[in-house]
Amino acid sequence: MRALLRKYGNYLLAMILLTGCKDPFELPEVTAGKPLLVVEGFLNGGGGETLVRLSYTSPFSGEDQPAPQPVMDASVSVEDEQGNSYPLYPDFMNSGGNYIAEDLPLLSGRNYRLRIETSEGKQYFSEFTPVKNTPDIDSVGWELKDGGLQVYVNTHDPSNATRYYRWEYEEAWEFHAPYRTMYKYHEEDSTVQFRTEEEMIYTCWDSTFSTTIITGSTTRLSEDVVYRQPLVFAAYGAEKMSVLYSILVKQYAMTREAFEYWETMKKNTEEIGSIFDPLPSNLRGNIYNAADPSEKVIGYISAGSVRERRFFIDNDDLPDNWNEPFFCDMINVPSDSITFYFASEAYIPLAEIYEGGSVSYTATGRSCVDCTLKGVTKKPDFWPR
Repeated sequence: MRALLRKYGNYLLAMILLTGCKDPFELPEVTAGKPLLVVEGFLNGGGGETLVRLSYTSPFSGEDQPAPQPVMDASVSVEDEQGNSYPLYPDFMNSGGNYIAEDLPLLSGRNYRLRIETSEGKQYFSEFTPVKNTPDIDSVGWELKDGGLQVYVNTHDPSNATRYYRWEYEEAWEFHAPYRTMYKYHEEDSTVQFRTEEEMIYTCWDSTFSTTIITGSTTRLSEDVVYRQPLVFAAYGAEKMSVLYSILVKQYAMTREAFEYWETMKKNTEEIGSIFDPLPSNLRGNIYNAADPSEKVIGYISAGSVRERRFFIDNDDLPDNWNEPFFCDMINVPSDSITFYFASEAYIPLAEIYEGGSVSYTATGRSCVDCTLKGVTKKPDFWPR
């Protein structure tokens, strides 16, 4: 949850305003300049971190996505029906508007709500919600279909008590530049030198997070079993599968009310393909202004445990022709021209050539040797090799 909120900021607003719009649509309040409070988060009752992010919408203008305005200096806490209160604290180490708590003692069988008091004195509450116990993820797998690779998840609840599910995921992958270079241009003395291990730019990693709404229900089934729920589809030849790919799947059990909220959002933003007038009235969350219940607030707060499973896909297990061929132009650079070609890094030396007592270099464009144009060279801590 932390990484998702940090990466995408005003996730709910982005889904409302931008996803799949054929015609521009603006929430009336946003267009008029009236900010809406956006509340994102999940009350983690399974141990670990609870993160809540507060922001205000900004007026929507033209083609650009409005930047969310973080809500600073708010008082945020979790309350139960017995009067117990557990504070969340500002996360000063990351972007503003984040409030966190570790290992909240949320008990199964009790109901909890989120309480927010802004620096202006406005109080907001979420409706009391039960702590849902999320069943374990049985497995994560993949199959080749429809011209690509489909990643899916399997789960079940033997007590038949869950029925409503939601999933998020975090992706990471290793990839390589088309060519490996051992050389670099040294600007201080205009020479070509060997790269140190820290300067290598052949192997990189990239990552991203789910931005679509993935939900599932087993209410029409006799047993509470989810089989091959689609998560991620990668088109044939996708670079993320070119070496080693990782997906961390996060599974949440939901109440029926939470499921209906997420389904409404998904229907308006993904299935219809554009946003119609019913959206502002239909998309009602469970958060309200204590003094003015008619004020529109974006967001839905649930409570429960989170189940996670990490899964890897090795390119060695994919068809031999998964990785598409690459084409890079090569040039020969004489030693007296290296500054002209290499100083700007438009070209990178690949190999040193000795011929007739002179030295030249085979070189190619930076995009063919420098993986840092699309990723980072720091390997994730969880990477297996």
